[in-house]
Amino acid sequence: MNKVTIIGGGGIRTPLAIHGLVEVQAQLSLNEISLFDVDPERVQLIAALSRHIASQFVGQEIRTADDPRGD
Repeated sequence: MNKVTIIGGGGIRTPLAIHGLVEVQAQLSLNEISLFDVDPERVQLIAALSRHIASQFVGQEIRTADDPRGD
């Protein structure tokens, strides 16, 4: 099980990165993507879009984090 944290996860290019990551999640043993950004409203918006993208794939979780280390 691996986790990727995207620093600057509120950025406009983040959904493209999410799409690429979920396509190769099996090869990376990836089960969680965490988004971190200094703008909480923006990261929540991008997280919602990213969750929609990830919903097309099984076993992918998108989280937002106040700390890039996650939980």
